[in-house]
Order: sequence, then structure tokens, then C-alpha cells
Amino acid sequence: MKIIISYDQWNRTVLAKRQLSKAIILNLITGSSMIEAIIRTTLSSYNSRVGARKQCFDLETQNVSAVECHQILTKSQEDGRTEYMVFLLIWRHASINVSIIMFVAFITIYFTNNMRHIIDYSD
Repeated sequence: MKIIISYDQWNRTVLAKRQLSKAIILNLITGSSMIEAIIRTTLSSYNSRVGARKQCFDLETQNVSAVECHQILTKSQEDGRTEYMVFLLIWRHASINVSIIMFVAFITIYFTNNMRHIIDYSD
């Protein structure tokens, strides 16, 4: 299992919140891994903005490794494109316990960051 976390402005947008909701609903309907659904949704949003669609678009058909995705993320960080997003890459066959733990961590980080902005902007 590989976990890569970086930051971007993705979760500040309404679109991001809608996509996260769609990913969770997709998980409930298809019965696939919740983390996998979140990864696919996040990758689609990320790739459409940084032009990495060909390199890191679909984990299943392209068989993209976590190392390759990490290289793409690192390059875009150097270009100044990533700043604030929680981006999770986990192997497809992570156990259900790992998926639950990572989902809870994702939600915790998401709401913690949102609360930080509320506090920062209240002055």
C-alpha cells in the first residue's frame, strides 16, 4: 500500500465537494472501495486542470503506479499548481479496515482545514 498526500485548492471549491459526494454515492451503488472511488474522482479533477490526463488518468486501465503519480504531483508542485488539496493514492486492494481508517483521516483533515479558514478569516 502506498499513500501520497499533497495539497491544492481543490477542496475549497464547490465542485470538489460535489465530486467527493458523487464518489461516496458511487461507492454505495457499485460496492467498490470507497477510497478507490475518491481516488478516481480526485484524479479526474486534478488531471483536467494540470494537463496530466494521459499520464495519470485512470488507475485501472493505465495501471499507473503510485510512484508515477507521485512524480506528476511533485512536478506540478514545482510549477506552483498544487497548494492545498488532500490527495490520496492507495492500492486498489487495500483492506476494508485500511479504507475506513483512511476515509476517516480524509474527512478529519478536510473539516479541520475548513475550520482553520473560518478562524483565519474571522478577524
